[in-house]
Amino acid sequence: KQKMKVYKKTNQGTLNTANFYDDILVIEDSAKLIDGKPFTFQFAIENRIPALDLVKDLSLLEELGFEENVIKKIGGEVDIVIQKTSPFPITPKAYDPDEDGHANGFMQPSAYFTTVLETTLPPCPVPDPPNDIDEALINDLIKCQPITKTVFDQTINQLQINDIGLTKLKIQACDDAGKCDYQIVSILVIP
Repeated sequence: KQKMKVYKKTNQGTLNTANFYDDILVIEDSAKLIDGKPFTFQFAIENRIPALDLVKDLSLLEELGFEENVIKKIGGEVDIVIQKTSPFPITPKAYDPDEDGHANGFMQPSAYFTTVLETTLPPCPVPDPPNDIDEALINDLIKCQPITKTVFDQTINQLQINDIGLTKLKIQACDDAGKCDYQIVSILVIP
């Protein structure tokens, strides 16, 4: 309508609290007067958490010639397969429905943080170099979790995994309000 205004008041919550990033949507209709003032309808919009895309990449297994049923079986245990000498192949993407700290629909890369979860099992007994990368070797590596140190708030592009075996990683996307979505990613590093 011509005499209707719709606008949003952003960040209307109490400063330094979880609701600071909540917004108020205001609809004002000057064609409808109540006590000589335009009719105004307001409602709060709660800040929502971002949504991290599923992190999964088993393409290396395809390149190594594994059959589809074997890849599917390994994919039930593992999210990413990389070789020890390879860089980390994933650039995670997350979307923020409230558009807090994003560009072109994606959250800024600086919003991604990783945490390597600490494991305590002994290192993997893998021959170096292995005779063959086959299903049996992969299954042994899935069961073997190398000793890793806990690393907090390391961005994805700084990540290096040097241990052969299975490493678990928390990939997290947070908005400006500190609301986060995450995935615990199982990364299988093969020789």
